[in-house]
Amino acid sequence: MLELLKSNNSDGVCILSIVGMEGMGKTTLAQLVYNDTSIKESFDHKALGVFSDDFDAVNITKTILKSIDAGSHDDNDLKLLQVKLKEKLSGKRFLLVLDDIWNESYTDWTILRAPFGAGTKIIVTTRLEQMPSGFDQLIKLQTLSDFVIGKGGGHLTKELKNLSNLRGNFRLSGLENVNSQDAREAKLNEKLGIDVFELRWGTYLENNTRKKEVEERVLKFLCPQKKLKQLIIANYGGAKFSTWIGNLSFKNLSSSKLRNCKNYKSLPSVGRLPLLKNL
Repeated sequence: MLELLKSNNSDGVCILSIVGMEGMGKTTLAQLVYNDTSIKESFDHKALGVFSDDFDAVNITKTILKSIDAGSHDDNDLKLLQVKLKEKLSGKRFLLVLDDIWNESYTDWTILRAPFGAGTKIIVTTRLEQMPSGFDQLIKLQTLSDFVIGKGGGHLTKELKNLSNLRGNFRLSGLENVNSQDAREAKLNEKLGIDVFELRWGTYLENNTRKKEVEERVLKFLCPQKKLKQLIIANYGGAKFSTWIGNLSFKNLSSSKLRNCKNYKSLPSVGRLPLLKNL
């Protein structure tokens, strides 16, 4: 994390999230990073605040301004506050730590980040366990290592359809919360830059409560792009695998891993894939 924060290769705002259950040390980790000597030397300005009860752009902006300039006026006009903040941060490297954030509103976050530009790094600690709504508006997003779907959040899978620039490693977690229609609309076969693709169901599911046919239909519609290099399927509860697994069109697939998939009756036919080395 320290190296990511100190790097100077971002044209815009860089946001790092620390996510976990209560009591796991998220705040402690964020504070250790914030107070690290090398971090102090790497940034012109820093600010840290706890806003779990009220995610209010005015209060957060005022807190940031006062951390930079103790003599800042106690104004309540957000536009004026953001103009002042933008002036203070112009050409500066700035680190902001927002501790214990619960807000999922894309609109609120868009408003808050308006004054920030290149050179700004933001650390967010949160107990949120699924992706926020409005994620589909990040159409230029390239790196998303884990898209987490919480209970009742299956519809958020559809927001993946607009993220056509995703590349590298991509994991889709919490698939027990997704139905076949949500999976179909994700259009994962259009994400041409993804090289390593992981599909993950929950490990806590009891076998007698699983909806095996639903899981089979979901897997069917989560077919990735054909140039995929590595496929991982974890905790899948279906009795059969989709026909796209082992399809000859996956000519670049070199590794296919099935982890803790206890209900399937036969392995997918992958023997004719020309580059497959690991199964």
